[in-house]
Amino acid sequence: GETMRLLSFLLLFCVALSGCVTINVDFPDSQNQNQHQSNVEVEKTPTTVEIEKENTLKKSSQNEINYTKLGTEHLMNGNFKEAKECFQKVLDTNPNNLDALVGIAAAELRLNNTKSAIEYAKKAVKIKDDSFEAWYVLMGAYMADENWNGAYVSADRAYMYAPNDKKEELKNIQLFLLKKMG
Repeated sequence: GETMRLLSFLLLFCVALSGCVTINVDFPDSQNQNQHQSNVEVEKTPTTVEIEKENTLKKSSQNEINYTKLGTEHLMNGNFKEAKECFQKVLDTNPNNLDALVGIAAAELRLNNTKSAIEYAKKAVKIKDDSFEAWYVLMGAYMADENWNGAYVSADRAYMYAPNDKKEELKNIQLFLLKKMG
């Protein structure tokens, strides 16, 4: 009776205030007035904040894609500093973006920042152990650092995940590294 009507009023009042929750209340019919049960179903609809958050994530994802593509273009064109800046923008919002980690490692390697290249490439292989690109860049960074053992292990891992057209090259690199290791 009265309790159910008060509950109904409070629920509708909450809905009017928030504008984000829909509540359906089923009351017993008039023949079963002694029954004090209600079936309250709460349906959550997105709030403005949730919608803005989702849109921000979509924009953030699109920015990651755009900066990764731009960084890759810079890398391919020999603009290593610009490439590094693009990949860093991606990593500022998503520190586990594999493409940006591999890209910035390659840029750092080309800028002769071998220690930094090694760190980024190591992080990339931790995120995706079967990434040919990450192992390949790590191999190159170890070679630049004259860490022949690290380079050999990385070359071996890169070989495991390499496309067929890269396998011959990696075998030759491994032979070179074996000679370097003595």
